[in-house]
Amino acid sequence: MKILLYIAFIFTIMGCRPSPDYNPFNEQYDVLVSEIVQNGCDTISAGCGYYNLQVAEGRFRPFYQIFIDDSDKVLAKGFTYYEDTVQVDGIEAHYDEALMESLLSKPIDLTRFNAELAKYGYQVLSKSGRQIRIGSAEGGSIIDLDIEFNTIEEDSLVIRQIQYWKQRN
Repeated sequence: MKILLYIAFIFTIMGCRPSPDYNPFNEQYDVLVSEIVQNGCDTISAGCGYYNLQVAEGRFRPFYQIFIDDSDKVLAKGFTYYEDTVQVDGIEAHYDEALMESLLSKPIDLTRFNAELAKYGYQVLSKSGRQIRIGSAEGGSIIDLDIEFNTIEEDSLVIRQIQYWKQRN
């Protein structure tokens, strides 16, 4: 009887998944999706049946991407870094390419962004135009990111952001 309990206990431990660590750069994909939901993450549509479970507060918001038909499996993860939100004049401003380009070329607070990256062992290596190159503080991994924007037309807002996405191998 004790042997059966021991075997059941071992199988239970082997079947357990770790808690999410919200590190967008590591290879931890096999996490408890239910715990991500319980932690109060926002659910954001990523299109075509995919959705992101994203940390709800702060500028740097890690996320895990799930497919609706297999909602207990993380397929990708990453982060969105929200630099700022700009009020524009009317809905037509969202279609003004020159205005959008000028907003994207505004400076980014690299010190603040770098402080967020440092929590995960990464740092800003360089910035050129709309592109920011980051890398592991230990060397090795180098990632090129773009400053992009997201619009909320009904409120005439433009959100400047940096986004990173990494698919499960």
